[in-house]
Amino acid sequence: MVEVSLNCMVVGGGTPFSIDIDAGKKVDHLKKKIKKENKNTISCDAKELELYRVDGLAQDEDEQIVYNGITIDMPNCSLVDFGGSTKKLAALSLISECFEEADVNIRWKIHVLVVVPEGAVSATSSTLAGDDALLQKMEEAMERQFKKQKKRKCIAFSDISTAKLNKVINGLNVIVVSGKEPYRRRAKQVRGFEWDPSLRDDQQIAEYSQYLRGHLNATLQQTGLCLLDATQYPGVLAIEDVRFEFDLHGTTDVLVLHDLGDDMAENVRYLNGLRLVMELKKDLTAEYSKKENQALAELIAANVKTPDQSPVVLLTDLRQKWVFL
Repeated sequence: MVEVSLNCMVVGGGTPFSIDIDAGKKVDHLKKKIKKENKNTISCDAKELELYRVDGLAQDEDEQIVYNGITIDMPNCSLVDFGGSTKKLAALSLISECFEEADVNIRWKIHVLVVVPEGAVSATSSTLAGDDALLQKMEEAMERQFKKQKKRKCIAFSDISTAKLNKVINGLNVIVVSGKEPYRRRAKQVRGFEWDPSLRDDQQIAEYSQYLRGHLNATLQQTGLCLLDATQYPGVLAIEDVRFEFDLHGTTDVLVLHDLGDDMAENVRYLNGLRLVMELKKDLTAEYSKKENQALAELIAANVKTPDQSPVVLLTDLRQKWVFL
């Protein structure tokens, strides 16, 4: 069988870790590997661990943990904070049954959440005496609190309000102008994309990526460009600017930029030759102003990060509504 690498994280822990395991092995074997990898911090038997598949959780390039584009304080989180994004993995299930290849290949994604029984996890080495262990825990808690207070507020593109967006616009002296759609010759009709509500996020990404490549790849290849699944890079559009009092964080769905081949993954953060940012929505009829705010914030961030490229943002449902910003 094929060996896969799963990014794991203990609920309430602070650092993700990778476990390499044969896809033909069972979840029970994964528990044993996790226990072995964390033998100094997990004291219970491997069989007592609970493993959950999780969607929307990742580590960004700054080593921050983000959930659906929002930076979270993982050491203070519990399983309930991830709502319906988790699915418990049965001990006798095969790894190959729990994770698809496309899901495993997402570089920054956290694939597995590990729940350790209360009292069976320690942040300190077993060689520490009781008083020293308590002191170290207190110091770590104080340090986390200090960092939390020191850190500026971080707002995800998907959560930006009109008031916050206006602060960004005013801080950067951006001028927003509505324009008429230019005249264009009637092009051949293309069938709209069919959104399937029964698919998981990774399956939906694979479906619309195939749809877009089928229509655009030939043209993009002629100009040295490519389509990139931006969901694999959680903080690729994040900006920190002293001209407004909060940071913007998150990513988008698809980027069109220079095709760097095998070097793409290591250089995405530079956004070489960025031309288009695609924000895809299943429905653009409900809460349209909120979704437009998100697209405008992404437009501003993309242009701040690539001032010489003047990238455009497309907000679309891939069916009837295509809004270029």
